[in-house]
Amino acid sequence: MPQCAQPSAPAAATLDADSSMAPGTVTAILEHVNDPRTIGGGTVIWPERMSIGIFFSLLAIAPYVIRRRVSAGMFWFLRASFDAVGGFDESLLSVEDVDFALRLKAFGHARGKKYGTIRRHGITTSCRKFDRFGDWYLFRNPRLVKEIFEGTNRRAAEGFYYDIER
Repeated sequence: MPQCAQPSAPAAATLDADSSMAPGTVTAILEHVNDPRTIGGGTVIWPERMSIGIFFSLLAIAPYVIRRRVSAGMFWFLRASFDAVGGFDESLLSVEDVDFALRLKAFGHARGKKYGTIRRHGITTSCRKFDRFGDWYLFRNPRLVKEIFEGTNRRAAEGFYYDIER
């Protein structure tokens, strides 16, 4: 079993409840969180299955994520950084993870540190929303995607995240 460096300060990671880590992710987190050039970061996200519809639906989301230049789904950071940016904004109805990533990135930038992305050891996320709504759902509903990324649209958030059978 590989040896992991212990963080010099309390470190933490968060993971969406419907996602799982790839083997080696914890080791990668410890390596990255101990890098003094990095404030924290996210990871690459892979769906548990792929189809043409999911691929195009992910393309519908891509502009919102690429423009912000942050990764999400799972975060790793020192506890002090989490506290300094105020954690997750619980007033947001959606994309509170993207909001957290942007604030963490800005916090790091002000301190000469970069926001990192663990690329080799990502996470796999559930396709339960695609299973419920269909693989092409987000691609066919660009307005909904825009509304979800506003973070404050109750109708969009409740319809896509909260009012579905689990």
